[in-house]
Amino acid sequence: MKEIFAVLLLIHVCGRLSTTPPPAEVVYEWVSIDYDWPNNTTKPSTFSSGKYIRENNIIAGVKVYKDDVYVTVPRWREGVPSSLNRVIVKNGKPILQPFPDWKSHTVGDCDALQYVHSMEVDPKRGWMWIIDIGRLDILPGGTPRNLCPPKILVYDINTASYVKRYVFPASVASPATNFLNDIVLDVINDKPTYAYITDTSFNDPGLVVYNFQHNTSHRFSHKSMGPEPEGRSITINNVTYAMAAPMDGIALSPDSKYVYYCALAAYSLFQVPTNVVRNPSADFASAVKNVGKKVSPADGLAYGQKNLFFGALDRNAVYKWRIDADAKAQHGYANVQMKTQTPVVSDNARMEWVDTFAFDEHGYLWFTANRLQPFFQNTMNFSDSNSTPNVRIWKVYVGEKGYLHHADKADPSIIG
Repeated sequence: MKEIFAVLLLIHVCGRLSTTPPPAEVVYEWVSIDYDWPNNTTKPSTFSSGKYIRENNIIAGVKVYKDDVYVTVPRWREGVPSSLNRVIVKNGKPILQPFPDWKSHTVGDCDALQYVHSMEVDPKRGWMWIIDIGRLDILPGGTPRNLCPPKILVYDINTASYVKRYVFPASVASPATNFLNDIVLDVINDKPTYAYITDTSFNDPGLVVYNFQHNTSHRFSHKSMGPEPEGRSITINNVTYAMAAPMDGIALSPDSKYVYYCALAAYSLFQVPTNVVRNPSADFASAVKNVGKKVSPADGLAYGQKNLFFGALDRNAVYKWRIDADAKAQHGYANVQMKTQTPVVSDNARMEWVDTFAFDEHGYLWFTANRLQPFFQNTMNFSDSNSTPNVRIWKVYVGEKGYLHHADKADPSIIG
């Protein structure tokens, strides 16, 4: 009997341990970015012509759909052959497969994708909402090429077809200065209705709103979208860098009631009701609220079902604001203040510059760590002799899905 009890206890313990989520893990990593070239001659010819410059390719955005991982490679500098890609593995190494195909990334073809910084995927429909800046080589100090007007494209991954294309008017997103950066989707009554997009333009930062049903757009600008004095420098692993980037990260609450946003060179996080953002004639300024200061400047934001996640740049970490808990303690979301910020995961050596986020169907939060600070200063080591990865894609179990999984909405008992 003792032996049987011991076996049953072992089975019970092992079963329990087997369901324990693993720690944060690196799913993919690169010293330099390479592509799934169509044939053996394309890469050498593209390299020799300057259309592929290894040192100018870095991964920024990430999204996950049906276990496929999609990433963006911003055309910050020349020599980026494909700006939106799916990660595949060949010969044991991760490479990028242009998405939807190579032709879709032809430079100068305004029907194609010119510069994709971010995208979002509706998990129910499999629609990818792609924002195309239309401008190339836009890093400060360079000579921008304003080849095409900015646009948004909705692509059905399952049917491999476009649902809609929309070109932004110059009054909403300037073809000469826009930097359409990050995007969230507002699905109302099970219908995709709005996209909210940050414009990180140094000339005029703003919040761009696209109405899918009416195929119209409008824009808001506000002083909260600019950098803050205390955010204009950041120290990463004992090296201090100057920052001036405005409006960047954006998140949407799972009940679709509030948009949250922040500038990159800032600590403050702001909240504005979606019923204001949806109305082009609304008094945006009077509706904006400062909900508190993050522990660190952050690039991307991501709202799950109960927590708002962000990258703590000067801590080489991912943090979460336990907004659901704070809202309960403070009697609602309408006037919630950021009190409970806790670390999710950190790694000084391998999580420099946590950039963008994605959720999968299994309770994991995915994110890129791309060391943008040496990339921007042209000091990143891409040589074949370098064995230390420059870019990593991580995932960590957080036990919640993303804001677009409306079946798992936040606690409806909370007022606000």
